[in-house]
Parts: sequence; C-alpha cells; structure tokens
Amino acid sequence: MSAPPPETLIKRDGESRLYAIDFANLLTTSESLDSVTSVTPSPAGPTIADEAISGTEVQFRVTGGTAETVYRISAIAVTDDGNTLEGIGDLEVVA
Repeated sequence: MSAPPPETLIKRDGESRLYAIDFANLLTTSESLDSVTSVTPSPAGPTIADEAISGTEVQFRVTGGTAETVYRISAIAVTDDGNTLEGIGDLEVVA
C-alpha cells in the first residue's frame, strides 16, 4: 500500500468549508476507520472542527487561515485492526 499524493483544496480566507482526506489506499480489504485521533494544520492558522469518519474518509470543517498561504493538513485515524494511519492534504487559502 502506498499513500496517494495529497489532494489540494482551495478556499477563500473568509469561507468555512467541509474537507475530507480519503484513507482508501491505506486500508486493507477488511479494514475500516474506527476513530479520528487528530486533524492538524501546519503551519498553525486555520481552525479545524467537526472531525468525523464517513466511510473511508476523515471529514472536518476548515475556517480561517491566512490568504496566499498553503497549509499541510495531517489527519491521524485508528482502524478497527488497531493500526494508526496518517492521511495528508494541502489547503491553499486565497484572498
């Protein structure tokens, strides 16, 4: 299993958007996501809220962030097999 390249979400600095990171390529055939440990941006800036599992995705709401900045979003989830997986995505904030 290899991690897919990060997807990029583009949002305006004043928007509040639902964003998802898909873990499908990281899960085995019989494995499913069980819980979300954390979702964090780097560098700090955007606010992350409402983390939830939907199928093979970790979904969360993103607000704020500084215009003309790209943030790396890291989502950590635990599977029903006890594995801890990290999915990543990029968030580009525009004016």
